[in-house]
Amino acid sequence: MASKYVGDNMGVRTLEHYNQFFRFQRFARFDYGERENLIKYKQKCPPKYDVTTIDIPISIASLTSDIVATPKDCRSLKKKVKNSRIRFFVGNHWDLWASPATTNKIVDDYEEFIDSEDFIIAAGYPVETHHITTQDGYILTLHRIPSTNFSSSPVLLVHPMTTSGIIWVLPLTRKAKPIAFGLSDLQHDVWILHFRGTKESLRHRFLKASNIDFWNYTAHELAIFDIRNSVDYILEKTKKEKINYLGISQGSSSLMMLLATKPEYNGKISAAYLVSPIFESNFIPFSVQMIYGSDFSDLLIFMSDTERKNFADFGNRNMLERMKFVAGSDFLIDLMLKGASLVVGNFNPNVNYSSIFKNFNVIGDKVGLGTVKHYSQILRHHRFARFDYGEDENRRVYDQNWPPTYDVTKIKVPTTIVSLKSDIIANPEDCQALKMQIKKSRIVDFEGNHVDFWSLPQTINGITGDFEEFVSKNR
Repeated sequence: MASKYVGDNMGVRTLEHYNQFFRFQRFARFDYGERENLIKYKQKCPPKYDVTTIDIPISIASLTSDIVATPKDCRSLKKKVKNSRIRFFVGNHWDLWASPATTNKIVDDYEEFIDSEDFIIAAGYPVETHHITTQDGYILTLHRIPSTNFSSSPVLLVHPMTTSGIIWVLPLTRKAKPIAFGLSDLQHDVWILHFRGTKESLRHRFLKASNIDFWNYTAHELAIFDIRNSVDYILEKTKKEKINYLGISQGSSSLMMLLATKPEYNGKISAAYLVSPIFESNFIPFSVQMIYGSDFSDLLIFMSDTERKNFADFGNRNMLERMKFVAGSDFLIDLMLKGASLVVGNFNPNVNYSSIFKNFNVIGDKVGLGTVKHYSQILRHHRFARFDYGEDENRRVYDQNWPPTYDVTKIKVPTTIVSLKSDIIANPEDCQALKMQIKKSRIVDFEGNHVDFWSLPQTINGITGDFEEFVSKNR
């Protein structure tokens, strides 16, 4: 029977300690008796554990039929632990192990609960969690790794699509520190944004994420609300006049959209570092054009196994199970990479990508399909422009048949454009075309395609070092 594998040794004194909790109804140190207590604790009764001093995020999983750690006791604990939440699951004290349904639900909830803050703390860095409300009502999370150098300028890190700000702090290779930690080591005041719709920014003043209207936005709203409001919040909080900016893919293009739409924000950015910015895509290969020529949002729904039609979820359990299955086979990893290379560029043959697949439940996140369709239009029409609603709606929204283009010549910020050599979405030719339109710009290149450089130590270290050198010249 399975029980012979579950049972194991337990110290008698440990068992007695827990018995004392139940007998005396006190969450306290071990009770040796009054005389020994006086020697050990300088008091007759053992001191209680003060759970009010716990200040890390805590999630309490309460099982509805549990008579050992009852739901009532769990609620009482939640009231005493300041930064806590409680979730209820069907089962008794043992069903965590005995009921697959309960186990899976708890695992899913844990994966929802764990966030960037946990990885930052685990890496030994200080962290602050900030929440801002955008002008259109979305409640966003910003994580900050404060610098001990109070004269340092803030740097805002903005993530690509299908993931969240957690990508900046995930240790996906042992040979390079995640970019956020590398910049913190260089005394930057690091701020990490999580776009609306990701699990760490899944709230709104009036709408629930289950409401289809919650997802009614495009890439434009990410720029003029999420980025703009984040910049304003950071400047107000730090009392600085300008910030530095580092974005990747969607994160790069979002700043370009903002500065083209609200050119006054050029005065709030000291330097912009844009990795793989999606621009006009005039040089993307035919294979990519064919994929984006269809409704790419339907493909993303299929890939992420999402039943909802208003977002794709790359962090759901079905996606995780598939990725773990792939991670266990070199053949399947190679097959997956060959297929993906058709749309993002060739993968480095000398890198073991198994860590990407194993961590996909943490890497992957939700993405609104309005945003996906917007970038699909940019790639399909070769126009870096506002969202295309169709001629009739365009005339109502824009007073013209076609959506207006973003005029990137309005970008006056000193800008670095990072071209990744194997990238076929933001390919080197498109990066050069963008450089020609941004007056104060330079271009550098590193190894990698549109998604794999998180696993390339030389690229991660190269970006961190070049960013430091670039912003130091533009202070």
